[in-house]
Amino acid sequence: MNSIRATGTLHKIIQFIPPKMNPNKSLIVNLNKEIKNVCDYFEKGLSRMKKWWNREKNRTRKGKRSNNDYTFLDFIVDVLFMIPELLFLPFRLVFWLFRGVGRMFGNLFDLL
Repeated sequence: MNSIRATGTLHKIIQFIPPKMNPNKSLIVNLNKEIKNVCDYFEKGLSRMKKWWNREKNRTRKGKRSNNDYTFLDFIVDVLFMIPELLFLPFRLVFWLFRGVGRMFGNLFDLL
C-alpha cells in the first residue's frame, strides 16, 4: 500500500483516541510506522500469492496447450480403428453391388 492509504488509516485511528489523551507527535509517528509495517507485510504476502497464482496459471495453460497435440498414441489408435474398415470395405462393396443388381432384377420382374 502506498503512504497515502497508510496516512488515511492513521487519521481514522487518531479519531478514536479520546481527547483527554491529546496524542502527541511521537505517538502519531509510532502509529504511522506500525501501519506502514502492517501494510508492507500484507503487500509482501499479496505479491507472493500473486507470483504463486501466476505460476499455477502458467502451468495449467501449458497442460491445456499440450492436449491439442496429435501424439503417437493417437496415431496408433487411429490405425487400429482403420484396419478393420479397410479389411471389410471390399466385401461390403461386393455385397452392395449384388444387392443393387438383385433389387434391379426384382423390380424388373415385378413389372412383367
